[in-house]
Amino acid sequence: LTRPGTGRTDADGRAEVRVRFEGLEDLWEGELHVRAPGFAAWRRGEVVNRGGHLTRPGELLVQAGRVTDIGDVRLDAGRTIVGRVQTPEGDPIPGAAVWEYRWADAVLADCTWDPPPDAVRADSAGRFALTHAPDREVTLAAVKDGFCLAWAKATMDAAEVVVELVPGYRVQGRVLHDGRPA
Repeated sequence: LTRPGTGRTDADGRAEVRVRFEGLEDLWEGELHVRAPGFAAWRRGEVVNRGGHLTRPGELLVQAGRVTDIGDVRLDAGRTIVGRVQTPEGDPIPGAAVWEYRWADAVLADCTWDPPPDAVRADSAGRFALTHAPDREVTLAAVKDGFCLAWAKATMDAAEVVVELVPGYRVQGRVLHDGRPA
C-alpha cells in the first residue's frame, strides 16, 4: 500500500475509497478506518488480499478490479481518555502531542513519528484529554521535540494514563562514498 485511500460520504452516508498499489496487487495487508468528527474511529483490523485467498478468520477480502461492500458502519461517541505526560522523575511535559497509536499511521507516513492531525496537546501541567477514543483498550503514543517517542496502554478501567517521555539522544556524522559526501 503506497498511499492511504480517502473518501467522503454523500448525503446518504455512502462512500467509496480507491487505493493505489505498486507491485503488490495480489499480496498486501492493511486496516480499514472510518473517521468522522465527534465520533470514535471504526476500524476493521484485517483487510487483505493474498492472491484472492483469506487466510485468517475475520479478514475482509478486497481484490483489484472488484468492489468490496463492507455494509453499514455504525459510529459511536466513544470515550474520553485522560492522563498526563511526564518525565520519569514526574515533571510535566507541556505541549507533548498525544494520540491513539495505529500501526498503519507509522507505515503510511514512511515511519516518521510526526503526530497525526488528530493528536491532542498536553497542557502546562502535562495533562491531556483524548476525546472520542474507541471503547476498547488502545495504545497511546506521545512525543515532543527533545524527547523519545513513548507508548502507554489505555485500558478500559484506567482512571488516568501516564506516559513517560525520556530525553532523546543526538547523533551526528557525515555520510561519505569514496571519500566524498554521498
